[in-house]
Amino acid sequence: MNVMRESCAAIEGAHSTLHWHLPDPAGPGVPAESRLSAYRRIRDELSVRLVPFIELVLRTAGQETTFVLQEV
Repeated sequence: MNVMRESCAAIEGAHSTLHWHLPDPAGPGVPAESRLSAYRRIRDELSVRLVPFIELVLRTAGQETTFVLQEV
């Protein structure tokens, strides 16, 4: 079951969507002492997926830059 697809609001109008199933770092079965490392794994996975996209958008807009997510 995909909880987020069932609980997130629908966006009206024409659009594209992309869904990545990522585990809930604070979800059932995740011990409290493991949550920080679980959040960091999700952050790192999102960084791998999003940073190249953000850099492409910035290059397309004529901005040469390297985008880095902040450490938590």
